Amino acid sequence: MLRAVRAHVPLATALASSVVLGLAFAAPAVALPVARFKVDRPTPRVNRVVTFDATASLCDVPPCSYSWRWYRPTTPTDFDRLGTTMGVGPIIQFAWTTTGPKNVVLTVTAANSTHGRGSATKQIVVRP
Repeated sequence: MLRAVRAHVPLATALASSVVLGLAFAAPAVALPVARFKVDRPTPRVNRVVTFDATASLCDVPPCSYSWRWYRPTTPTDFDRLGTTMGVGPIIQFAWTTTGPKNVVLTVTAANSTHGRGSATKQIVVRP
């Protein structure tokens, strides 16, 4: 007597098996955006422009949006943790008017809402 056995096979394995068997089909992309950014001055001075570059980010469903915010890491209030808008776009320039540590957050959002968003945070220390 033969009995069917049902096993859970990961999607990647199932897709690879389908290609081997000659069944070619397009699978939807499922990767979340990956946020990465560079800073031209990790320790800038007050009122000096800093360039933030997110062109190394990955986003598979264009057009992708890039939003930048900063907040003070030592402030206990929820309002400040929401941050202050710095700008939008893959490359921005920004200057702080106060000294101290600042957490910069980049959020990359894909055009397709099912693909979500990715974020990256770096601490910048602004000197006098």
